[in-house]
Amino acid sequence: MAPLTLLALTLLPTLALSAATQNCTPSLPPQLTNIVSFGDSYTDEDRWNYYLAHNRTWPPAGALLPESTATASGGFVWPRFIAQKTGLRSLNYAISGSTCSHEVVHRDTASFGAPPEFQLTFAAVRETQIPAFLADLHFEKELYAGGARTPENTVYTLWVGGNDFGIGGFINGQNKNGTTLTDLVHCNWDVFDDIYAVGGRRFVFFGTQALQHAPLYLPEDILPIDPESSWDHISTFGIPDYNAKMREYTTSVNTMLQYGLPFQGLSARWPGATVSFFDAHRLLVDVVEEPERYLETPVREVWEMFQGRCTDFLMTDCEYNEGPLGGYVWYDELHPSERVEEIVADELIKVLAGTSEYGATYQF
Repeated sequence: MAPLTLLALTLLPTLALSAATQNCTPSLPPQLTNIVSFGDSYTDEDRWNYYLAHNRTWPPAGALLPESTATASGGFVWPRFIAQKTGLRSLNYAISGSTCSHEVVHRDTASFGAPPEFQLTFAAVRETQIPAFLADLHFEKELYAGGARTPENTVYTLWVGGNDFGIGGFINGQNKNGTTLTDLVHCNWDVFDDIYAVGGRRFVFFGTQALQHAPLYLPEDILPIDPESSWDHISTFGIPDYNAKMREYTTSVNTMLQYGLPFQGLSARWPGATVSFFDAHRLLVDVVEEPERYLETPVREVWEMFQGRCTDFLMTDCEYNEGPLGGYVWYDELHPSERVEEIVADELIKVLAGTSEYGATYQF
């Protein structure tokens, strides 16, 4: 076997910011003008809402959807915060409920107890979001800041896995026969193959969502089941040790993504690309473990949710706990609050600037 070499790859240094400078927005590379995002409900701004409001059809090619706070976080999502804080143009293809690919997890609402009148197959990044992005390339002048998309001015991000791991996915055996967690990792690489093929050269891989801390997956002795919640709790599916399994899934894939970038021969796969790993998993764990450092006062218990029980599947009629929302880690059983979305945005800006302790950047 040939000896392992990193000669084709350069690790760009990242610096931890001092406490005195953490509140300042770092300077991004001056050539960056656009951020293009792919993912699920942790990133989706308006595509799922558009889908429901337009007879289950996706936005037409060339449509730049408006900013929205009607999201799974109860407010702005992290790409919108980045646009507000840096001036980058945000093009967001993320769709709530998405998996990485139907070739790994082909998820539908029947797999987790949706009512018969609301049966559908959820979107996937490779089968739905990437085709929408490719169709939009015919409208670059209208969609991209400066009227053109170049390898230098556009960064592409991917944060996916929550639905692949969860109900309708790996945790209850609904992944495609013969697939493993490594297939989910390779799907991440495949997404950027698609983007690299059309000129993308600046990529950010997000680490996995820390779902083991989400209220939906907490052990019952920490958070008892609410029998009136519209969410079907994971324990009702008869899955033993679900919290331990979720912790194993998320940490394992996070590690494979993190170590895979420098050691999977991706420099030969994407020559000329600049690729960052953003350890969002560790960041979210840190928020849960030290909420007083990140959240607004009064800080709520880390298992509490701003949105309480809902009476319908689409969660249009819900109860809400005392505010402010900025004091909560979780908006509902599965999704982080708007404040956590902003924390993610702030840290990703540092990753792009090369100043984050949660990021590593490689030049292929």
